[in-house]
Amino acid sequence: MNTRSSNGKRGRRNEWRAGRIAVPGGDLCYGSIGTGPLIIGLHGIQGTSAAWEEVGKLLSGSYTFVAPDMRGREPSIIPEESAGYALPRFADDLEALVTEIGRPAILMGWSMGVFVLFEYLRCGNHQPDGLVLTGGSAHLGRARWFHGPAVHDVEREARARAARLGLDRTAEPYAVAETWFHVESSDYRDLLPAISAPTLILHGAADDECPPEHAELLAERIPHAELEIWPQGGHNLMAHDPSRFASAVNRFFTDHRVRETER
Repeated sequence: MNTRSSNGKRGRRNEWRAGRIAVPGGDLCYGSIGTGPLIIGLHGIQGTSAAWEEVGKLLSGSYTFVAPDMRGREPSIIPEESAGYALPRFADDLEALVTEIGRPAILMGWSMGVFVLFEYLRCGNHQPDGLVLTGGSAHLGRARWFHGPAVHDVEREARARAARLGLDRTAEPYAVAETWFHVESSDYRDLLPAISAPTLILHGAADDECPPEHAELLAERIPHAELEIWPQGGHNLMAHDPSRFASAVNRFFTDHRVRETER
């Protein structure tokens, strides 16, 4: 993500601004854009903050959109040991970011970012103002992003997968491999009924990385969840149609605020 600072009010609203916070072992870097209620968007296992660039711009008229580069991709911290990519470490980074920027926040996750959000909630952190889950799962089961049995095998697969998904900037292949070995056995199905935040689930019918039945399970078990499946959508809905994605988010949370006001 290209981040630029501006001294003008118009620039602050319409241009990405760079920021960073200290976390154990290094820094967590992020981009932010817009003004208004806070949204934090978490990218996928190989993605970066750039995954949210267009969606963030489209939402910046109504929200402050914050997109971190999670650990394992420059310029954020890149741990050298496997334990540095355990999901609780990602959740700790998110809590540090939320604490620094301020609550309340809508939390948005894509793919692996959904696992981070579930871990964040499992760790006992505050329920967000809302959740947006896209291309995600509570338990991958037989769905496999990678197949190699060792780190070097997954590193090789990661390079090919990044090209297939059209990712211009990616995580370090080592970070992808170590994160994968933590993600593949994770299971958050028992957490889902305890989620109280209004939840929008966006999923592609043609998602071959995380088939639609994963989204259907999320919608079935999370109270106050709404599921929208895009017939032509794949795994990366933000790249498929950023305008539709931003419109779905705006509509869902506008409708929710109206319902809350009418109670």
